[in-house]
Amino acid sequence: MVQLEPAGSLYLYGQVGRGKTFAACAIGNELLRRGKEVRFQTVNLSQARFLHTPLEKVQFFDVEWNKKIRPGRRALYEEEVAREEEWELVRQLYLQLKKNYEEARDYPTAGEFHYGEMEMTLTQGQGAVKKWVNYLVRMLLRRSEDVEITMEERRDGRRKLFDVLLLRVYKALSGYGEKPGRALLWATGFLLVPAICYSLGEVTFDPSSTVLDSFVDYLARSLGFMTFRLHLTPNEHWAKLLMVGQAILGPIQLALTALALRRKFRR
Repeated sequence: MVQLEPAGSLYLYGQVGRGKTFAACAIGNELLRRGKEVRFQTVNLSQARFLHTPLEKVQFFDVEWNKKIRPGRRALYEEEVAREEEWELVRQLYLQLKKNYEEARDYPTAGEFHYGEMEMTLTQGQGAVKKWVNYLVRMLLRRSEDVEITMEERRDGRRKLFDVLLLRVYKALSGYGEKPGRALLWATGFLLVPAICYSLGEVTFDPSSTVLDSFVDYLARSLGFMTFRLHLTPNEHWAKLLMVGQAILGPIQLALTALALRRKFRR
């Protein structure tokens, strides 16, 4: 149903059927352009399109977002249907929604939209890298003329290669800072797996060069390597390499775990 409020605002409410969501979004976009207030309340927005809409100015109450596109988190319908040239617009929509829900102190939902923002950043980067790699392969096969790619797109692909790798690692290790359980699991693995290897290999450490008495001792050594306490180093070469890996990756994973836990309990 549609109701005109005394203050001049338009109120749309009730069950959203076929085509009504599109009409509501179109009307809402025009109202925003005219400086009016727009609120979506108790509606299904799983197939709503919001491109070019300033979502930071929209109020959302008890709405249903799309959870079929990306199971486990709220998502925008545009994430599935957007074309390549629209990916940046979708990323901006997620950013606006994140800020919107943070201002409303709905931090769990804001975190899900932060995840969507990072996914669209990753999608953009992977698209640029894929196009550049495809060009390189074609060039090696002496068929580069078959690929339409500008000089700017080549540079963009090279620049974003490292960004894509970092984002994929960030996603795997902590879910962009939104998965504290995953981050804690990785941190525990970085602690336990090397300790087990040291124990099974009966690794000795300078200066005593004696085998430690128990697994707890090896666990303490493993924790020390993850926190830069390197005054005792293993004598075996393979153990030294493992120690270096812990010294590099351990602090990074501990920092990611702390960040994810902070975001979790801030809410």
